[in-house]
Amino acid sequence: MAEYLCKMTVKMDDIISYGYCALRQYPKSERFILVTMTANCMWELSTLIQSAVDATDKRRKLAYMEQADKELKKLKSMVRSGMNLKFLPFAKYEFLSGLLVELGRMIGAWQHQISQHRD
Repeated sequence: MAEYLCKMTVKMDDIISYGYCALRQYPKSERFILVTMTANCMWELSTLIQSAVDATDKRRKLAYMEQADKELKKLKSMVRSGMNLKFLPFAKYEFLSGLLVELGRMIGAWQHQISQHRD
């Protein structure tokens, strides 16, 4: 399970690294609005995942993972908005979106694994 969590952490690092490169594409007028909100969302998602990893009881892990899933949906929406507003080229949107989908699958699989595990 530790290897799986490490992969999730690495995926989140990839999202943040690529996300910042993608956010540089946004116009200056959006830097203090959508860029800031998107960056904050990425960091909040990373924090929730780390909190879930560090949580010791099953209920808290699941609660953090549910929050992370909601934050991921919010992040996907912000990235999609950036593409729809033509701030983000489609190729970069597609790559970043793919990373987010992979992370979503990891979160879902981990939630399923935790809920099936007996204390």
